[in-house]
Amino acid sequence: MNPRIITLFDLSLIIARHLAGEMTDEEREQLNAWLAESAHHRELLERVRDERLTREKLLAYERADVEEALARFLAEKRKRSMRRRLTRYAGVAALPVIAAAWWLSSRPVAEAPAVDEPLLPRLASSITLTAPGGKYIELPAALPPEQRIGADLVLKQEAGMARIVPVTGDREEYRTISVPRGGEFRIMLGDGTKVWVNAETKFSFPLEFAGGERRVMLEGEAYFEVARDSGRAFAVETPLATVTVRGTSFNLSSDARRARTVATLVEGAVDFTVRETGEQVPMRAGEQVVLTGEGWDKREVEPSLYTSWREGWLNFSSERLEEMLEVIARWYNAEVLFVNEAAKDMLYTGQVRKYEDFREVLNIISLTRSARFSVDNRTIIVH
Repeated sequence: MNPRIITLFDLSLIIARHLAGEMTDEEREQLNAWLAESAHHRELLERVRDERLTREKLLAYERADVEEALARFLAEKRKRSMRRRLTRYAGVAALPVIAAAWWLSSRPVAEAPAVDEPLLPRLASSITLTAPGGKYIELPAALPPEQRIGADLVLKQEAGMARIVPVTGDREEYRTISVPRGGEFRIMLGDGTKVWVNAETKFSFPLEFAGGERRVMLEGEAYFEVARDSGRAFAVETPLATVTVRGTSFNLSSDARRARTVATLVEGAVDFTVRETGEQVPMRAGEQVVLTGEGWDKREVEPSLYTSWREGWLNFSSERLEEMLEVIARWYNAEVLFVNEAAKDMLYTGQVRKYEDFREVLNIISLTRSARFSVDNRTIIVH
């Protein structure tokens, strides 16, 4: 059984229960595992235990109104239906405030404090559908039951997915859906295959598949639930590789800037083919292939870590901070600036809710790693 990823709130709750002497055996194992990860974690727990030191840190930061910050924190949590748990463990709520105060107290005096407005994801409003001739149509943000788009297409909603049906014209002609930073799109293809298209992604497909193969193109990231068809394989082409299946579920990420392609298989079997060499790598459920300029590597993984973005979560397991912030910034439509270059290689394991205030995400990281952050408009600065 794979260990459950601990969120900031879970961790705060466990520490509060630890201080109160009320931990369960499972919580004790989770806390011990977190403490074993690094000396920094153990030091952090010691700081939390020392209430006098905590109070001195808070008082030293003369601009911090702890009572007001705590009240805001409690009010926000009440909005998220967490009132009962927070009332029972009031000490839990103070931990993010403490972490923020430690960070703020170490900032240069000249630096302006963060604004009160939450930094939420900036959802994309311009997802487009483009034909080979260059003509594009802006797709509606909310899917209608049925709507005519352009002269020869109808957009329908089917089981929560968009389905584009040709009325006239070439049914085998490829169209391209472009999803910018901060966006998502779900589409059902002509054969019944379901595709979740992630932010900053281009996905090309025909309105209907003809011939002996079903073929699509991807630049970015998407999750596929491929409709079974024993007579026709389903192939996804990326700039560096091709993944071929007949009926299965998998996540595929293609990053042209970093020359990196990652395929994660949830169920079934696929063939991962390196386009430059023609080398074929068979994959089974629970395996991941990572292709870079240095070659390919196959390993066993927990697929949910790489597919949970469809359910509104971003999961990370021993991920470099630079790569993790790239993924998060793509969703929040933000930019990242590293003043502290050494922080790029810090490893992080955790879970982030995609619709949270970004500063809560930064609090999670600062609580578990020696990195400090400030936010200027939509630029995250890593100190």
